[in-house]
Amino acid sequence: PHPGNVLVENGADGLRYGILDWGEVGTIDRALEDRLGAFILAAAGGDHGDAADSLLDLVTAPGHLDADAFRLDVSDWLATYGSGGAESVDVAAAGEDLTRIVREHRLRMPPDLAMLGKTLIQLQGDLAMAGAELRIQDAVGTVASAVIAVRVLRASRRSGGVG
Repeated sequence: PHPGNVLVENGADGLRYGILDWGEVGTIDRALEDRLGAFILAAAGGDHGDAADSLLDLVTAPGHLDADAFRLDVSDWLATYGSGGAESVDVAAAGEDLTRIVREHRLRMPPDLAMLGKTLIQLQGDLAMAGAELRIQDAVGTVASAVIAVRVLRASRRSGGVG
């Protein structure tokens, strides 16, 4: 996205955002959504081990991965960006630093997931230039809540509960 492709509307219920040009789109299928949700929940919960494991579930790792160094880098990343609460996170910096970790360990990110991250960071910057504020932190919190709700519902259905 770029500023010409973003619509910001100030309505009675607050600011609403829309993307006008969907020239480059990807698809987050259910399996990728589940794996991404696991990473978001682990990171949001400050669980360093689960965050590293769930990140490895998202990417393709080389056979020669130094797992200890990778886990240490993810732990440091989480200590840096996960300790101040969602309100204070610099999402662009956190995303860039996580991308650096992925690159340094020669992991391959699914293209659609990489595009999602790039789009969110670009959208945040474009809206900031336009004077509007998109708080990706709030969106991630909403996504984490939705992931929890979906997982509880799926587990309940599998066990013969609500559904």
